[in-house]
Amino acid sequence: MASNMNPRIIVRQATILVDGKSSSETHSRHRIARHQNGPSLHQLPEAWDTLIADMTGMHSVAALRRSLAAHGRGHGAVCLLVAITLNHVRRVLAPSATQFFWPHALADMKLARSSPHRLLEQSVSFDWAPLAAWAAAAYFLATLPALLGQLVTAHCGRRGEENSSSRATAAACIVAYVAASLAWAEHAYVQSCWTLAQLYACWRLVSRGGEAERAFLQRLLEEQSARATAVLGLVALGLHFRVLPVAQQAMKGHWPGVLVYLGMAAGTAYMVRYSNKFFILLELSDMWITLAWFGGAFVLHGMEVLRRRVEVDDRAEVKKGTSHVSKTR
Repeated sequence: MASNMNPRIIVRQATILVDGKSSSETHSRHRIARHQNGPSLHQLPEAWDTLIADMTGMHSVAALRRSLAAHGRGHGAVCLLVAITLNHVRRVLAPSATQFFWPHALADMKLARSSPHRLLEQSVSFDWAPLAAWAAAAYFLATLPALLGQLVTAHCGRRGEENSSSRATAAACIVAYVAASLAWAEHAYVQSCWTLAQLYACWRLVSRGGEAERAFLQRLLEEQSARATAVLGLVALGLHFRVLPVAQQAMKGHWPGVLVYLGMAAGTAYMVRYSNKFFILLELSDMWITLAWFGGAFVLHGMEVLRRRVEVDDRAEVKKGTSHVSKTR
């Protein structure tokens, strides 16, 4: 029966046996009440893990957090810094390697607002070979984080259980996993913007246009039927994989993720509408994206370090409480 008891209850009983109304009893009572009435610091909310997984493709967030803190704070911080730096170098030197087929997201959204005819014409003006190459690369990019996540899970042992070679392997897996996930997140963002730009352009032509606009759409579908079908398929994929998950999170009540997505959408729409005011900032977008990733990595690593520190304190208190129980017996 004792093995099934909550360790926090054991601590509380131990302090009661030693001193009926001591300060330790009061402290334990407050800890138990805090544990029962709300989430404690020793366990991160699952909603944030889900949010990070949806935004970056990191479907092994828990294993990643354990790996980052398994060998000390410095080890995890260095892995994150290296991964973000590699992703920045990839974006600057080879932006088309992991970008969406139409990589200029904000430019497409501006064009959908100012000249929807031109945007739709540009969308169906592509060659099939580059599209096929992009589709293969996109499939590889979508599956790469999951494969690397399995390697991270396999190498998320505790400190002291690995030699220097295995620690280096784990660090390489973490760096590759984070870099691939960040590239996937940027790809997903550009695809979402492109999907919404296509829908907005069509909506403007259908709802606000006249017979000339409808005739333009009909002519575009007839003359470029195959390419238009491919574009419609990509729009459907964007809705299914980018927009529908947000609606599902809202229906399930996962509001932290929904609010973050809505904030990103509102910020993007604001920048598109007032792009002339933010011209210099948009020209330095690569730097701002990298700084944002650095900030997110700092929060992720800091929360894991804090969680581990509280876990150590809890284990020490449980051990102290059980020793008091054994002495009183």
